[in-house]
Amino acid sequence: MQVHILVDLNMTEFNYSSGQPAPESITDKIYGNTLSVAGIPDIDLSQLGVTKHGNYCVEVIDPISDYWELI
Repeated sequence: MQVHILVDLNMTEFNYSSGQPAPESITDKIYGNTLSVAGIPDIDLSQLGVTKHGNYCVEVIDPISDYWELI
């Protein structure tokens, strides 16, 4: 399952690959797991681009510019 975690204006939203929002029971479990994550470096979310660490990959995008290109 591919998942997307969107971070925008200090709000995080978790969507399934179909675009549907995940129920609160799922997001609560995800949050609980984040409390025990160790060894992952801090990622500067103010810088656009891809950051890789082991099996993890975080891509920071500018959703406004993507939207602007569509219109």
